[in-house]
Amino acid sequence: MGARTCYRAAMTALLSLLLAGVAHAAELSDADLVDAFREFQGSAPHAVPLPGPSQRQKLLAGKMVKMRLPAAEGAPVGAMALVVSPLSKEEIWLGTADDAHFGSQDDLIIHHLPLRGNEMFRWYGFVDLPRPLSDRHFLIQTTVNRALESKTGGRMWSRHWTLEPGGEATARSLVATGAVAGVDTERFDDAVWVPQNHGAWIFVDLPDGRTLFGYYTAASLGGNFPDSMVNRYVYWGLERVMEEVLDHAAKAKSHYRGGHAPIMGGNGAPVPRFP
Repeated sequence: MGARTCYRAAMTALLSLLLAGVAHAAELSDADLVDAFREFQGSAPHAVPLPGPSQRQKLLAGKMVKMRLPAAEGAPVGAMALVVSPLSKEEIWLGTADDAHFGSQDDLIIHHLPLRGNEMFRWYGFVDLPRPLSDRHFLIQTTVNRALESKTGGRMWSRHWTLEPGGEATARSLVATGAVAGVDTERFDDAVWVPQNHGAWIFVDLPDGRTLFGYYTAASLGGNFPDSMVNRYVYWGLERVMEEVLDHAAKAKSHYRGGHAPIMGGNGAPVPRFP
């Protein structure tokens, strides 16, 4: 074999290896999903089950998966949705966090409180329900999971929310000073304090360049609202939540730019604006 022939053979073999590597990187496997989800589970704030084989096949096919979460940690049965998206985790994060995308609700009063530590949001909410139902209220704290981001070298972002311990007393003090427009102490005391509400958003870089995006929540409204009814409502609404977020995320590159107010990312720093 001449020198030229050897050179061509060597280059052909090298090119084949490179192309094989590209093809492998572009093909997401079931094992990739299992590894990614188990890695997330290792730093998750709440217990969430690994999707089963048939559910993972749906994810690999680009379909959304819904799951019911078992009752745990003093919370009722919850619900979770997952999907593999071609959008980046930064785009999807913005789709869940940019207030400019979400219209106000006439039946919801929100009062924001000062942030502490890794908190991204901290707010008191008062829901005005039609009679004879009692109004509901709560104080939510949303925390960026910096441990997950650090442990995975930035490949995974997540933030979770829960009711703030001692939140009812904190909120009543605010209301007593007149700080919450539309809520006085009489209205506060007549309302039912929500006994349980927690959940999280999940954003995972996958080996093929796509993102595993997830959302889960578990809540109890207390009073005469059965937890089973709350869970059914949440489960039925998962598609709407996911579709709305992904629709907003698809517009992030054209919206989150220029003079847009900075939004904290899963690493605790502002997400860089798009050019």
